[in-house]
Amino acid sequence: MSGVQRITISAEDADQRLDRWLKRLFPHLSQIRIEKMCRKGELRVDGARCK
Repeated sequence: MSGVQRITISAEDADQRLDRWLKRLFPHLSQIRIEKMCRKGELRVDGARCK
């Protein structure tokens, strides 16, 4: 992925873990890559870094 993407999730997906939701949305990304993006602050939820 390159650049910034804003994604709005539906109410039915709101209770899911972010990493699992992203894995389903972007199947080409590995779990490790998603976790690394979160640690580096590349993923944001409501403008704040994910945990």
